[in-house]
Amino acid sequence: MRSITRGLHIFFSLTVFFQLIVISYVIISNNNPQVPIHFSFGGTADSFGNASEYYLLIGINILVYIITFLLGKKVKVDMKKFHSTFKTNEDEINAQNNIKTKIQVFLQVLSTNFSLFISVLIALLLNNIINDVTSGNINSIGIVAFFLSNLIIIIVGLIWINTFDK
Repeated sequence: MRSITRGLHIFFSLTVFFQLIVISYVIISNNNPQVPIHFSFGGTADSFGNASEYYLLIGINILVYIITFLLGKKVKVDMKKFHSTFKTNEDEINAQNNIKTKIQVFLQVLSTNFSLFISVLIALLLNNIINDVTSGNINSIGIVAFFLSNLIIIIVGLIWINTFDK
């Protein structure tokens, strides 16, 4: 599990690094242009602002990751209802730690998916700047894909967490 967690940390760091580079490039090369800041569910921009406001989005991304990481560390698992299934107290502690680790990885995958979504939004911003697109439209399929991927992660994650390893 440590290698999975380490890999997710690295992937998250790479997405944030990508986000910072793209936003900095857009700001420097285009003198902090007006860009879409908020999109409706239909994919149409309903708010515009300076590209530097995307730094706030990166900050929120990092904050979400830190909060989910800390929540994963503070998880308490109650194994009382399974107490009779364990032969030793050590088996119970190992199972408890296994479930706790699964919850940590699950939360980390969710927040990494959020960071990937933000990276895609920022890449679309860069594409719009390069191609001089000012309409501020994004494909609503991307938004739906983000929500569906989160739903799949949640369903699979909850099933995985609830698979009981004796």
